[in-house]
Amino acid sequence: MVTFIISIKHYDNSHCYENTWKLLENTLDSINNQSDSDYNIIVVSNKTLRDYPGVNFIELDWEAPTIDDWQISDETVDKANCVQMNNIRLDRGTKHVMALREARQMTNDDHFVMFVDGDDFIHKDVALFANNNLHADMIRVYNGIKLGVDNTYKFRDRFNYICGTCNIIKINAIADPINFGIIQNDTQEEVLKSVDDYYLKMILGSHKFMYKHFVEYNELIGVDIPFPAAVYNCSHNEQHSGQVDEVHSSKLTNEQIKNFNIKYIYVNEITGTYK
Repeated sequence: MVTFIISIKHYDNSHCYENTWKLLENTLDSINNQSDSDYNIIVVSNKTLRDYPGVNFIELDWEAPTIDDWQISDETVDKANCVQMNNIRLDRGTKHVMALREARQMTNDDHFVMFVDGDDFIHKDVALFANNNLHADMIRVYNGIKLGVDNTYKFRDRFNYICGTCNIIKINAIADPINFGIIQNDTQEEVLKSVDDYYLKMILGSHKFMYKHFVEYNELIGVDIPFPAAVYNCSHNEQHSGQVDEVHSSKLTNEQIKNFNIKYIYVNEITGTYK
């Protein structure tokens, strides 16, 4: 069993929350293209615009993190300690805590969760691969696809360093440091007290350090998926970075579109509208 967990940024941090929700629905369509039906989906947001069949929605009445008009870029100094980056990680990490609490009630602690960004696409055989590798504690998406505008793409290795849709891990491993008993009224303040600040922001709230933390430092059993397993969707401006990727030299093939169930939508960088 794999539980896919998606946290959606606060509606006050979106250019257009309707666009954010449409991107989410495309991601849900991609997940529901799995060749193995042994999976669940949890979506955590601050406002549910529409239901989606078979999805467990968690709606949290929390304040938006302060990120202003800041954008991640190569010129950003000391990204890891940037105040606004930490605010993003805190928001994502606390939402992941709430999703993990729900996942523990839905399934067994020795089952997997996969953290998925709410605009990306995943390969149809991700759940199948995970369910066939139950000996592993963690599974990594090391190879993936970066999607630019006009259905163009490029392959990327070290995918877990650039995209949040990259980590699959046993619930008992990721949830062990969390004191869920503190969370009685579903407030963000309670969640902040339930887990160490570093673990909340750098493990639960960030994708870059999770594999290194569990597999390299704590010597859990790690496995890499042997095929490009996720698509990092940089074709729109609803990412936290606000940046729309360039046109790449290769066009998605029909097979790739089918394997990931990709529904391409370009959000205009200026107007925030679809075409």
